[in-house]
Amino acid sequence: MRETRDFDAEFLNRDSTQRGLPPAKYSKRPAVGTTITLGLSLAVLIGFGSVANDMFPFSGVFITIMTKLASSGLGFVMIALLVGWFSKSSKIAASVASVSILFALAIYYCAIPVYNLRPSAAGSDIAQIALVWTLLGVGCGVIVGSMAFFAHYGTLTQRSIATGFPLGLILGPVVVGLLQGVDLRSLEILAVVAITGFIPVVGLLASLRRTKPRLLFLSALAGIIFSGGLFLVVYALYY
Repeated sequence: MRETRDFDAEFLNRDSTQRGLPPAKYSKRPAVGTTITLGLSLAVLIGFGSVANDMFPFSGVFITIMTKLASSGLGFVMIALLVGWFSKSSKIAASVASVSILFALAIYYCAIPVYNLRPSAAGSDIAQIALVWTLLGVGCGVIVGSMAFFAHYGTLTQRSIATGFPLGLILGPVVVGLLQGVDLRSLEILAVVAITGFIPVVGLLASLRRTKPRLLFLSALAGIIFSGGLFLVVYALYY
């Protein structure tokens, strides 16, 4: 019986090594069904949160803040981060995160004609914006989802890069918005900017003990530059 357990442990460690990961108890990682359930649940929350943000003139500050967070790109990054963290492999993380983000987008864009959420926008404009968000969503799912997996199960170098870059992606639009002079007199906007910036900063500080700090911050800087530049291009072309 003991020989069987030893063989199983050796087999799992060899499997992890072949995947470019340190030896780990591969069988204890979340089941695929758990990852899919998590991804689709988050997609429903983000999708309907986006619909609610456009559909209802909320008076409550808390609800307004939550719906604005859900309807921002942060919602998609959070889906990818959580799905990737609780995945059995990087391929599962990337695929489930991408499908979940697409599901959230489908909920929102299917609701636009049903509830007339954007009466002043032409159908071609909505289709164009939907295509852009679809491409961004798939890219976010593939990149951030797989990176979140390696941030959890990877080697020291993999954890450093895979932790810093996604957190930098979240910070990029915040930095650009502040440099462009976002009107922070609105309590809701101020709270969204503060929360969006607070999450990655705390994540970076909390990750210092399990990563290479210099590589972590360089990766975060690369993420900020990439997402900030992408943010400027997309809004210049389509908004």
